[in-house]
Amino acid sequence: MKIKLNNKSYKIKPAENLTVKEYRDFFSKFDNKKSSLHSVINYLSVVTGLEFGELSKINIDTKTLSRITYYIGSIRPINNLKSVEKFAFSGQIFEKNKLDWESVGVRLLMSENKSENVIELMTYLLAILIENNFDAEKVNEIYEQLLNENALSVLCFSTFFFQNLLNGLK
Repeated sequence: MKIKLNNKSYKIKPAENLTVKEYRDFFSKFDNKKSSLHSVINYLSVVTGLEFGELSKINIDTKTLSRITYYIGSIRPINNLKSVEKFAFSGQIFEKNKLDWESVGVRLLMSENKSENVIELMTYLLAILIENNFDAEKVNEIYEQLLNENALSVLCFSTFFFQNLLNGLK
């Protein structure tokens, strides 16, 4: 969908096409106590690269706001994502039951990640599982690639491992 903001055209995408990085950025600024207008401005900030403050000064009429909201669709928070069995990445298909998420190497590399952002941690865990040889440099390369992949694909696959890892650490 193309929209015009401050006399400049932008192409926006529906929520189901957000990258992991965009999804992370949206939820890092998300406040469910704020209005739907606030959420739409936050979303537009993430997908256009415009500053939230700049966007909040733009007068968006109700009809346009409704059109944009309908087009964006539902942005499901992490706790509402359903786990999937397979994940395609870099020409390979990864299956849940064939990845060893319980190894000491996985736990060691996860303990070295200092992020407090759940989306980043889930993505990093998936990078470790994909790399499989516990090479931190390669894990970081894969992690950076995963940030640009479809958020729903990455997070719906990694949620299973992340939940199990958290349960195993208790």
